[in-house]
Amino acid sequence: NMADVLLKQFPEIAVELDKDRLPGRGYYDNVCFDISVADEDGTVHSIADGGFVDWTQKLLNNRKERLLIGGMGTERLCFLFGKRRGPTANP
Repeated sequence: NMADVLLKQFPEIAVELDKDRLPGRGYYDNVCFDISVADEDGTVHSIADGGFVDWTQKLLNNRKERLLIGGMGTERLCFLFGKRRGPTANP
C-alpha cells in the first residue's frame, strides 16, 4: 500500500490512516490526504491537503476519469518556519 512505500522511502516521517477525519468529507471522493508538520514547540500545523475529486468526470461525462488535486499553503510554511530578515528578524 502507499503508506508502506512512503515509510520505506522516508523512514523519519509518520504516515497514519485517519478514518475519522472530518475535513474534506463530502468534497473529496474516497481518499484524501493532509500533510502536517510540528514546530519547535511541538505544535502541529496543517500545511497541505488534497484528494480525488469528480470535476473531470462531470466535465467530460466520463466516470473513468480520475483527478487528484492538492494544495499547499507555502506562505503559511514560510511564516511558520522561515527566517525573517531586516529589523524584525528572528534572533
